[in-house]
Amino acid sequence: MQNDNNIVETEGAGNFTCGLNIGGAPVPREGSPQTATTQSPNPAQPAASICESTYIKREIPLDKRTRKERQEKKQNEAKMAPDRSNISFTITHMNANHQDSLAAYLQVYCHVSAREAKSARLEDITLSDLVISANGTRYTVPIDPAMGSFSESRSRLVAMHQECLARLGRSDITIKEYRRPEGIEIFLFFVFATALVAFSRRSNFLPGSLFYETVGLGAVPPLAQLFYKTQPFVLTVMAGSHVVEASLFTVKRLKRHGVPVLSLVWCAWVVSNLIEGYTVWRRFDWVVRQEGAKREHGK
Repeated sequence: MQNDNNIVETEGAGNFTCGLNIGGAPVPREGSPQTATTQSPNPAQPAASICESTYIKREIPLDKRTRKERQEKKQNEAKMAPDRSNISFTITHMNANHQDSLAAYLQVYCHVSAREAKSARLEDITLSDLVISANGTRYTVPIDPAMGSFSESRSRLVAMHQECLARLGRSDITIKEYRRPEGIEIFLFFVFATALVAFSRRSNFLPGSLFYETVGLGAVPPLAQLFYKTQPFVLTVMAGSHVVEASLFTVKRLKRHGVPVLSLVWCAWVVSNLIEGYTVWRRFDWVVRQEGAKREHGK
């Protein structure tokens, strides 16, 4: 006796059921609508092999909270994408134009020496940190409080820069050049240089010495005798005052305006101060005013 094999596919909430009814009409499972009835072409074929119904996927409705969370996540990702793309520009700009700021960050927040911080380079920016490398070492500089988005990076970096300058006792104007004497300063430079050379040795004021014969002190013997007698005092006062001035100059001017110690620019200013004295202060202050005017004009 040949039996009819009928396959019944029912769909429930998110799944389906393959039912087998032998020798009769398809009987759907209670609570599930009948969706398909297929007669087996070969009674000998196992029922499992002919259960080829297609699963229809239904989207389960999301509650309002879940939908809102997903929507906010997509919006945040959309906002972060352009912000993050601007970070590469900020990193390049900081490394090219504000290396002194990066060095200041390391000195203040990571207690790195000024010499080691000279090679500082910005590698990455996150919402809560700056990653800066110097001399093969990577440092993490905290941003406190953390930024809400990368659009805050410029204002926060400027604020950190100002804080570092205040704590280091430095100005926001950095001097990177030496300015040679001009005009009357050239004359004063040679006068002071000649005086230092002349009074460096007492014998320079005796007949027969190179300085005595070159300058022609033989024509005014009383002046030569005066210089000979006062040489120790004049040398002490002149050299001592210029050394004190140069020491103050390194702190009050060079350090304040970010001139690296023992750099070529630093040495040039100090040597000029040892020779010229106070005229170097005026020339340096003039350079600072020029740099400040350039900055204001560039804004």
